Amino acid sequence: MNNESVHEKPPNEEEYAVSSENLGAPDEIQHSNSDIDTDEIFNRVIEDLTNIVKNTEEKILSFSELRTQSLAGLEQVQKGNDELQTRLNVLKLQLEMKLIARDLENSKLRFLEQEVEILEKKLSGTLDTINALSNDNSVNYTMLAEYMETLGLEAANQAAADARREKFETKNEVLQKKMSFLESELADASEALGTSQQMEKHENSLSADDLQTSRSEKRKSPERIQPASFDSSLQLRNISSKIDLPNDVYELVALLAELKRENQVYREAIAENEMLGAQYQLLEQKLVDLERELKSKVEFHKFEMKALCSSLDKLVERRDAHSGWSKADSLKREFRNNIVLSVDRWLLEEKLSLSEASALREMTWQNQPKISDVFFSLKGQSDDVIVAGLLKLLNPRKRQRMHIVHIAAEMAPVAKVGGLADVVTGLGRAFQKENHLVEIVIPKYDCMDYSKISKLTAVEADLDSFFDGCIFKNKVWTGIVEGLPVYFIEPHHPSRLFWRGKIYGENDDFKRFTYFSRAALQFILQTEKRPDIIHCHDWHSAVIAPLYWEIYVPQGLDSARIAFTCHNFEYQGRENPAALTSCGLDPKRMHRADRMQDNFIHNQINLLKGAIIFSNIVTTVSPTYAEEVQSSEGGKGLHLTLMAQNHKVFGILNGIDTDLWNPATDLHIAQQYSTNDIDGKAVNKAALRSVLMLSGTGLDSERPIVGCVTRLVPGKGVHLIRHAIFHTLERGGQFVLLGSSPVDEIQVSCH
Repeated sequence: MNNESVHEKPPNEEEYAVSSENLGAPDEIQHSNSDIDTDEIFNRVIEDLTNIVKNTEEKILSFSELRTQSLAGLEQVQKGNDELQTRLNVLKLQLEMKLIARDLENSKLRFLEQEVEILEKKLSGTLDTINALSNDNSVNYTMLAEYMETLGLEAANQAAADARREKFETKNEVLQKKMSFLESELADASEALGTSQQMEKHENSLSADDLQTSRSEKRKSPERIQPASFDSSLQLRNISSKIDLPNDVYELVALLAELKRENQVYREAIAENEMLGAQYQLLEQKLVDLERELKSKVEFHKFEMKALCSSLDKLVERRDAHSGWSKADSLKREFRNNIVLSVDRWLLEEKLSLSEASALREMTWQNQPKISDVFFSLKGQSDDVIVAGLLKLLNPRKRQRMHIVHIAAEMAPVAKVGGLADVVTGLGRAFQKENHLVEIVIPKYDCMDYSKISKLTAVEADLDSFFDGCIFKNKVWTGIVEGLPVYFIEPHHPSRLFWRGKIYGENDDFKRFTYFSRAALQFILQTEKRPDIIHCHDWHSAVIAPLYWEIYVPQGLDSARIAFTCHNFEYQGRENPAALTSCGLDPKRMHRADRMQDNFIHNQINLLKGAIIFSNIVTTVSPTYAEEVQSSEGGKGLHLTLMAQNHKVFGILNGIDTDLWNPATDLHIAQQYSTNDIDGKAVNKAALRSVLMLSGTGLDSERPIVGCVTRLVPGKGVHLIRHAIFHTLERGGQFVLLGSSPVDEIQVSCH
């Protein structure tokens, strides 16, 4: 890997406040200016740290302004809550009035039902008697007189009923007074609500017009009480000429008609009460939603303030440490002269060669702290010991051990779809052999092959990550896969992002993998890891690059450089710019031609383009492919971006892990073989032909077999595979194809 490319800051990013010098760049970068005086370096460092502190103070001021705005918003919400509470009080008064009116109507209804029942009995008896008299010609007038006397007694009973009615009307007057008192209170509350009428119109789910329409519809089809006994009114009129009935009978009939009208009004009042109850529940739900939204915003601001304070503390610690080093370890002029004189003396005494003495003088006048450390640590020792210690500084520096973290969607053999999984595992093992620390971070899928994971253990502490304006919990699992330490992130998200029974192919894949990428970086920050390289792969983890520089470098995760490998430019992760908000990126900053705006679909962002722009180095699966993707046909719309960034685009030929793919040790084949003993090849061929039931024996067994294992997608050259099948068959060979296709037409044709 090219060191210059690895430690180069992403282009067109002048807005980043943290430079490579402040991010702990290697020594060859920090101490390359040999002609700069120590005091000048110290002043520059102090100036840089002062600028960082100023930038941090500006951020704190901006957060303070944001907090002030949030408090103002809280006050507005509180005012809205007060107005809603007043409205609720008014609605309660209205509801109480309606309940009292309902009780009044119920009382009236019960009283009138009793009177109607009595009247029905009277009318029934009267009609039966009159019919009997009219049909019986033998009855005399004496009997009729006796019956009229009976009617007189019933009239007396009716007078008693009138007294009861007067008592009821008195009670009705009391209820009317109470209604008047409540109406006066309602008028006062309505007057207090005069200033909030406009807000009330927007908050109510039903407008005044809708409410009036609903009332009109209720009036058109009210439920009416239809007593069966009033069908006899026609008979009353027919016999009224024969017998004089009491006038109260006709009054009761009129009273019954009035009862019908009051019953209609009563039902309309019930409908209006139900409508008011629905409005009351709607207002309560709005209050709950406002409280939830406010709580979410407060939690987010607390989270951001905590991160900012942590970042500020780290910057202060680094400034103090750097300042202390400068004061304690800077060589003074007299001390430098003493070292130079000692070097000259050792040269004359032939303890140093001329080249060694020259190199030590150069290091002394460059004021390199390591020469002072050696000189101080060996002070009081013999000249030979001091010379030997100084000569160690001139030896070529050994390559440092690197800490590399791979963040990917796949890893063989636990979660494998394509070649990406093999590269993550194989590349990690290769770096591990070179004595580098390699760690892998992948999602915890429900469809993983858990039998290939050893020592799978859940971490007790939860991982908090930000997404969609909220803080979500994540469980982290650790395990060993093919000798590599792996961290599995399991989101506690209501959408069950990685519990879908498959790795890809969901409608919300963009959301699933941007969530995972943000959680992976949060895991590195929370565990205080200081990796040298963060290596992300394909569009699934491409958002790592902009997230790292935009969000996590300001929080103190600034030790790493970003390496991005694209295995297939066919899939690029296009989406609406607003979708970036969920993972914390600003769409306005990112949706630009020099950042993440898609080169052809300008109203979308492109995660693959963002990774190319924001990464320090970009690699592909071969040098040929690196050249191919910089053409208009192979770049799939990203060729212009790759050409502009070609100084950091490299092609590294994919290889295989010879430890895993070794026929001499492979236990999955019928017989092992090697370059020194190839007899096992014939045995394995025969076993393959038997399993696949390939026809032919004898000489047919000598026919060559061509094998092809691939994903059947257009980019793999399906038409060429088809041609190779027929060509092999025409030449007497046999062809074995293993693969599947997400394209329905290709999958069906294979079957």
